[in-house]
Amino acid sequence: MVKPLRVLMASWEEVAEPIFRAVIEEGGHQLTIMSPWRREVEFLEEAKTGQYDVILLTNLGLPLDCSLGLIAPLHQSCSAKVIVMSGAAHQEARERAIREGAVAFHQLPISGEQILEAVEAAARE
Repeated sequence: MVKPLRVLMASWEEVAEPIFRAVIEEGGHQLTIMSPWRREVEFLEEAKTGQYDVILLTNLGLPLDCSLGLIAPLHQSCSAKVIVMSGAAHQEARERAIREGAVAFHQLPISGEQILEAVEAAARE
């Protein structure tokens, strides 16, 4: 049994958010969803509170550069593990995410089971 995790998710796509919320919360974890679009400082301040185990960056409704641009500041300012879930299939995005401090990069779409496994695996890193 995995201890309950606290997850902060970056998203600006209201259609997909209920899917992530259902999967993560039914897995016994807490999910907070915020949009960092034009509110990067607010998102980073929330992450810095130290109350999150995993930060899930998506480009759901966000430019990929917005999400990837948050990795290094998050890695430097909080202890939460950062994972990226993106529809961007190019290797360059994956390599940048890992280079900047993400523990994993997952290609969307993925199943609910894979989302939950990715969040739990990140927490164990």
